[in-house]
Amino acid sequence: MSYLSESQRTWALRILGGSVLVFLWFPLLVMVLLSFGSNAYATFPMGDLTLKWYAAAFSDTDLLMSIVYTLFVATASAILATILGLLGAFALVRREFRLKSWFRVATIVPMIIPGVVLGIALLSMFQTISGGLLSLGTVIIAHSLYTMPFALLTISSRLYSLDETMEEAGRDLGAGRLTVLRTVTLPQLSAAIAAGGLLAFIRSFSEFIRAYFVSGGRTVFTIRIWQMLNHELTPKINAISTVVMFGMIGLLLVVYYVGSGDLTENLYG
Repeated sequence: MSYLSESQRTWALRILGGSVLVFLWFPLLVMVLLSFGSNAYATFPMGDLTLKWYAAAFSDTDLLMSIVYTLFVATASAILATILGLLGAFALVRREFRLKSWFRVATIVPMIIPGVVLGIALLSMFQTISGGLLSLGTVIIAHSLYTMPFALLTISSRLYSLDETMEEAGRDLGAGRLTVLRTVTLPQLSAAIAAGGLLAFIRSFSEFIRAYFVSGGRTVFTIRIWQMLNHELTPKINAISTVVMFGMIGLLLVVYYVGSGDLTENLYG
């Protein structure tokens, strides 16, 4: 049986790693390239290089307002999801109660069930409670329900590994539970809380199916793009999608360098 040499294994790993990167990034590269083409349709050949589709995207008031609206929804739902996720993490990690294992499963159900099922469930609930009145609040609630498990899992994984020695020392010195929580526990969880909030924000911003059922008269970014795609795929869609993609990448880079890598480590557990 023959074995690969050290150099052959190195090259094999490089080729494998490169293939994975190509698989992940090639569709995005195509999208970016077509956003600079002069062709009226997002296809090859793309024609001469131009920025007119970016100008068209930034002059589309409805499209820009959908982004602003989505940023507000994503921020509000991320804050709510992070607060609920933090409370749920403390309940799962620091408390013992009956049916705890069932509670743990129940908290992640919104994350794993099909989006259309959760969308129908939310629409049915709002139909019953408010007579079908859909608003900004219904979108935020729907997004928070979906994104909360992501925040909970991120925070609880850090809370499980947290050394309680410092908390016990604080209590031994006479500090109350709230003081220990505020000055000892939460600072140690700050990176995990930020990571959970960021993950909830990204998931909320990219959400389509659940938002489609409960958005009402307002249109979030993903639904606006879907409406535009009902006509045709144009380079203008590629252009605004490219801007959003680099915006998300920029956000990740900022929090990575500000958090010295701790936040990214919490995103990956």
